Amino acid sequence: MSLLGFLLAVLVCGVVIRLLVTGFRIWGFFKNAQNEFRKGFNETYHQQSHYEDQEIVIDPRNADERSRKIISEDEGEYVDFESET
Repeated sequence: MSLLGFLLAVLVCGVVIRLLVTGFRIWGFFKNAQNEFRKGFNETYHQQSHYEDQEIVIDPRNADERSRKIISEDEGEYVDFESET
């Protein structure tokens, strides 16, 4: 009877150890996934905040329209900044 009890105790300990190892592996998987998510989130946040102080202009017009003059020749006034002293 004591041999049977010993084998049962060894079996129970083996199952408990196996469950603990599996639990730690699952916990480690989720912890790594959480760290990767935080790393990706921080990189994205810093990349976006890097551009906050710069003005980005997107011009949807084609090349001909972009090169066209906005102000006609007869509008505006010529100012010579170098002669003002």
